[in-house]
Amino acid sequence: TLQYVLRSLELLEQCKDKLSAWQYDVLEAVLQWSEVAKGGLEPQRKIWLEQGFPLAIHNLASAEIYRKETKESEKDRELIYTLIQTHGIIGQNIRGEVSVCENKPLLALRETIEEQELHTLLYYLNYCVIGGVSLELWQKVEQRVEGIITAVLSGKLTEYAPEDRIRALS
Repeated sequence: TLQYVLRSLELLEQCKDKLSAWQYDVLEAVLQWSEVAKGGLEPQRKIWLEQGFPLAIHNLASAEIYRKETKESEKDRELIYTLIQTHGIIGQNIRGEVSVCENKPLLALRETIEEQELHTLLYYLNYCVIGGVSLELWQKVEQRVEGIITAVLSGKLTEYAPEDRIRALS
């Protein structure tokens, strides 16, 4: 997990000249916190479980841990929380693992951030998340990621046909 997080942060660093300082800071925080629920020593994990964090669903647990542990400005805090909560979902949509509706929390961000700004954040977040796994994989799915981002930004969370999801899973 640590190696993956470091790779994703290295990719973000390589994109620094394409992002505003604010965008970079937001994405850095998202990437730093997105996998936190996968880590922790046993005593810490026990505390998290006692606090009700769903560690088996690491994106949701990581978002909740972030919310509890940080004191960011309210706008940035909710933005970062939502991006942690939804990180990886676009890739899971492409693989047919989860419903496109899992992107629903992103719809609320359209009211608090300009569309182009949100597009940039989602594009580079997915680049770092997917590219952290494999840059070859990113090259294969980049256009599909763009399509899902465009759909989210337009408010269209159209489900794939069941046969398309099954085909993607195989």
